[in-house]
Amino acid sequence: MELMGGLVSGRLFHPRELALTAMRAVAASAGVAGLLPCCSVALRWLELSNQLTAYRLFVSADKLLGDCGSLPAALKRLHGADPYMRLWTLEGLGWCWFQDAGRRLDSRLASYQLVPLHTGAGLALARSTLETPGLDRSDCDLRAALHRFRQGCQAISIPGYEGATFEALGLVAATVYPGLAARIEAALSDTGEIAYFWHGMGRGLYFSPLSLLPLDGARRRLIELSQRAPSSCEGRENMLSGLGWATALVNVRHPEVVAFAFRTLAEGDVPREAFEMGAASALVIWRENDPGNSWLRRWDSAPPLQKALAWHEIVRARGLWGRLFRVHGLRR
Repeated sequence: MELMGGLVSGRLFHPRELALTAMRAVAASAGVAGLLPCCSVALRWLELSNQLTAYRLFVSADKLLGDCGSLPAALKRLHGADPYMRLWTLEGLGWCWFQDAGRRLDSRLASYQLVPLHTGAGLALARSTLETPGLDRSDCDLRAALHRFRQGCQAISIPGYEGATFEALGLVAATVYPGLAARIEAALSDTGEIAYFWHGMGRGLYFSPLSLLPLDGARRRLIELSQRAPSSCEGRENMLSGLGWATALVNVRHPEVVAFAFRTLAEGDVPREAFEMGAASALVIWRENDPGNSWLRRWDSAPPLQKALAWHEIVRARGLWGRLFRVHGLRR
């Protein structure tokens, strides 16, 4: 019915709608492939379906905002929605909200709304920052741009959420401006923000074209890149943690995909603990987004789950949501 309505109205022939329809079709096809007997190829196709679905929900948020007319109205409509759809749409709303308003988010909103709204707003702020002309030539201009980004994060973030906003800088650098990564690392090397940057780079690596190839060797290549790009141990740990973070959140409905990622990780000499910490931190976000644990029940035998449940209590009590976007030292 949706397809027929789009054809009749002509909406389907708009470039944006064509792209979204194509993503739905590919995600659905990949999802069907993932129903084949469990093997590495089937799991990679299932993972591709989840990646495309998450991205489609993110980019569809502008239509929801346009239909509702305001952010509060859009949030109200999403309140009872499917938790997976709601999470990724909220991040897209954060992106749209920043471009429309760009002021501090409302602290009265629920934390399950505030985390993805901050990450989405951070993505929009990072994109506008790194689009500044001349950054590829002048270190002075780059440092000035990063200073503006830091100020922007402070201006729009509620205390406790700053890390969620700043970490987006790494994701945008990884997906759009990878040539700036080494120079951004140098500019941030003496700050605590470098951990958030590399964590975002790892999260962005998960949405790179290489990650979208449903091939057995693709994940091994991602892991290798996460250990080669940063020049420091801290950077390597955080980039691997960001990769684990994105893997778990995108595939929260299918823990078997994350278990397959852990098996691939075990084949190399890399800090497995960092990947596991990233996955557990993502599950903390999911636990807040879905109090009914509709999908976490399937994670009973997965190593990150017990850490996530313990950390959730700490983060919620102390308002440390931004700390989840880097390798951290949270303890029960």
